[in-house]
Amino acid sequence: MIRWQTLPPCVRTRIQHRTCLFWLLYFVTFPVKAQLSIGAGEDVSHARGTQAMFLTYQPRASHLDFLAGAWRGRYYGQAYGLAYRCSFGRVFGTLGAAYLPKANAISGTQANFDVNFGFQATRHWSILWQHFSNGRGIFHWTDRANVGWNFLVLKYTFDSGVNAPAKGCIH
Repeated sequence: MIRWQTLPPCVRTRIQHRTCLFWLLYFVTFPVKAQLSIGAGEDVSHARGTQAMFLTYQPRASHLDFLAGAWRGRYYGQAYGLAYRCSFGRVFGTLGAAYLPKANAISGTQANFDVNFGFQATRHWSILWQHFSNGRGIFHWTDRANVGWNFLVLKYTFDSGVNAPAKGCIH
């Protein structure tokens, strides 16, 4: 029997990421009315040329967004997050927490804030600015690097048409 501690760190990380992806997909396919979005974008600030993909799941009539994302470029990484969503008409935003397994010069910690602002152009298409940061510039609580990831993302939303996402910021 193989012991977890004897596996190389890169193998343990891959297993952890695939486990997170499995559970995200499990909840996406769970028989509830929900919205699933897929987005693609690029960092427009500190790591230009870094390409990203995001998968977002929003349960029926909920203000919560579950997010999984990955990017590649000069720096590569992933993010898994949970955020609270507010929307007013076609404008929306989220604020939450994200776990980035790989700290680097862009975001020096694994614990990060997840912030986005966007515009819903049609029922299915939206454009948004996605930011991950450890908040050092505001809270001054760490000496680790923090220029943050700034992705401009084009997103497509799949929905059943029966369940509109929750509007506003509270029920």
